[in-house]
Amino acid sequence: SDDGETIRRSLELGASGFIPKRFGVETLREAIGKVMNGDVWIPSDIDLSANAAPDLTKLRDRLVTLTPQ
Repeated sequence: SDDGETIRRSLELGASGFIPKRFGVETLREAIGKVMNGDVWIPSDIDLSANAAPDLTKLRDRLVTLTPQ
């Protein structure tokens, strides 16, 4: 699923990007390259302006405090 809500939640939980399968090889290559260089990549046609769910924001804040163990 590549709807805005799913992509936003993925990013909130630590994903470096969201690359749907619907794009061609060149776009996939570009997106993977950007993510590997430390950038965040999302489809340009996705609107992430909707507010985040408060429960998900709390979960994300707790997850970032976890140690690698």
